[in-house]
Amino acid sequence: MKIKWHTLDLSSEHKLLPITKELIHDDFFIKIDIGPKNNIGAEYFKLFIEKKDIISEIPIIFGLCNFGKYPGNNWIEVLQYNNEIRFNDDSLLTLNEEAELEIFQKIGSIIPLGGHMMIEYESEIRRLTARSLLVGVPPDATPIGRLLYFAGCGYAIRNWYIPEGGREGSRKLQGFKPIDQNHQITNIKKQMILLNNYLRSNSDIEWDITGYTKPIAEQAYTFLSDIIKNGK
Repeated sequence: MKIKWHTLDLSSEHKLLPITKELIHDDFFIKIDIGPKNNIGAEYFKLFIEKKDIISEIPIIFGLCNFGKYPGNNWIEVLQYNNEIRFNDDSLLTLNEEAELEIFQKIGSIIPLGGHMMIEYESEIRRLTARSLLVGVPPDATPIGRLLYFAGCGYAIRNWYIPEGGREGSRKLQGFKPIDQNHQITNIKKQMILLNNYLRSNSDIEWDITGYTKPIAEQAYTFLSDIIKNGK
């Protein structure tokens, strides 16, 4: 029997449901459709915008989610992101950067400690991240790295740029939540070294890349430094 997509309602106990309960960017709510499972048991989902009782025609996010007993079983993967959303009344909404950060912050709040988030950088909308990584910018300093920080998944970021066996799909960044404080501090110290080296470097990188990524690197370094100073 083919499993159909269904919209989460208030009676659902799905882990993604809390995202639908809060107003985003003082402007809209989120509606989520859950679909079939893939070959490893993860569920496909679509995240739509609801504004003035009208739901967007296409999702802003199409992805996969998995939740389980152990930390590593809990993850969300963003397979596709759309920032220009059309509604059936022909209105068009372009999501700005602040709205995008808030959405990813809400999604990340669902992931427990030890879990992770993955975001693709193959698409045109993620071109700046792809270009930045290609010339040696640390993942933490890229636009997707910033999203992972806001999602609470920036304590260790891995670049999946070579699929192993063809099952990993498109190129992506994978950001982790710490398992505990010791794990957090250990990874933070490694990241701070990479960020500091990049901030001090005088590499011949295109101005539009450095102009966007160095401020992100500074924000990430300050954020991590504060965690070290506060001991949490």
